[in-house]
Amino acid sequence: MNKNGKVRKDKPQDLLRQRLLIKLLSEDGGKSPLGRLMIKAGYTKSYAKTPQKVKQTLSWEQLMEKNLPDDLLSKKHNELLSSMTIDHYTFPNAVTDETIKQILDQVAGCKLLRVQRNPQWVRAYFAIPDNRSRKDAIDMAYKLKSKYPKGSQEEHEVTIHVKND
Repeated sequence: MNKNGKVRKDKPQDLLRQRLLIKLLSEDGGKSPLGRLMIKAGYTKSYAKTPQKVKQTLSWEQLMEKNLPDDLLSKKHNELLSSMTIDHYTFPNAVTDETIKQILDQVAGCKLLRVQRNPQWVRAYFAIPDNRSRKDAIDMAYKLKSKYPKGSQEEHEVTIHVKND
């Protein structure tokens, strides 16, 4: 949108630059600043200093919907929210498979996959929630829905009352 709140109309050369920019963005994986990629795509340095302008065009919105449709984003987001990772733990050989299962059953979301034995040890392989990915997905959802309270990035003063005897 421009200063008047209207969606900007694009020129044909802008569409080519935007397509190239999207290609560069997908290849880069978010490692480089958007402004630097805009220059590589053929935008002027002055335009690249305010990359939000390109995001305010109708063609950018259309390209985003074509390349990153909401239903795909929602599907991938839900996968992140339920992501798991595989890990293992080595137990002493005297520990029984049943005991290992009982131990792992006590861990929320943990699922025993297999037990491998040798004369010295027993190794249990299990799937556990990937809390890092889940936390990032939840954080992303809160940001997209503007659910964080204003000023949540600031430190808050905490008062602690101590009782003296």
